[in-house]
Amino acid sequence: CQLWNGKAGDLIHSSGTESAELRADSALIILPKLEPSTEKPVGEWNTAEIVCSDSTITVHVNGQLQNRLTGLSNRQGFIGLQSEGGPVQFRNIILTPLD
Repeated sequence: CQLWNGKAGDLIHSSGTESAELRADSALIILPKLEPSTEKPVGEWNTAEIVCSDSTITVHVNGQLQNRLTGLSNRQGFIGLQSEGGPVQFRNIILTPLD
């Protein structure tokens, strides 16, 4: 899930798992947001809720559904937080197991 300013909520789907959205002719696709951006101005905190449930990932940014990836073949793995070439801050990270 992208956090880059202006693109928060985009999903980057790279090879390694199958999904309904992955095209056979591409190992990397970027799923743009479903709705207009709900990001706050630079310097303000954004809230992201990323839910991985069964074979679907949903992404909400500041309470608005921004993206969905469905039909995932891989349903377990690691959680990674990263920054590519610039500073980023995280706070109040909460992991909640789903029933």
